[in-house]
Amino acid sequence: ESRPRPPGGHAEPLNLNPFRRFRVLMHSGPAISGYGTTKKVFWLLFLSILLLYVGKLGFLFSLGLYASQEFGFSPTEAAWLQVAYGGTQFLSQLSVAPLAMVVQKKTLIFCGVVLGWLAVAAVAVPDSPA
Repeated sequence: ESRPRPPGGHAEPLNLNPFRRFRVLMHSGPAISGYGTTKKVFWLLFLSILLLYVGKLGFLFSLGLYASQEFGFSPTEAAWLQVAYGGTQFLSQLSVAPLAMVVQKKTLIFCGVVLGWLAVAAVAVPDSPA
């Protein structure tokens, strides 16, 4: 049994309400050395991830417009471009868990950082086909 019973009785009932976990964001918890309270750290993580997703969605939504204006894609072709992008994102997310079982985490992190920098560099090169 994963949850120990208290000395004088039964284990507390399992609460499956996901919203009760939000109290971590609302109450300041113990201090984390050099970062402030856990509330502050969680808010910084939340806002950082939110901003990354806003940038990703901005890229995804502008992809079809760019292809239509610069390369003459029809609306159907632009939609298929976004479907292909979403499909590859889905498959790449599914591949993380099996890769983590086979490859060391440090190697995965290194490959992710290198591929991220290569993606940024490919777009930054003038007159490249990217």
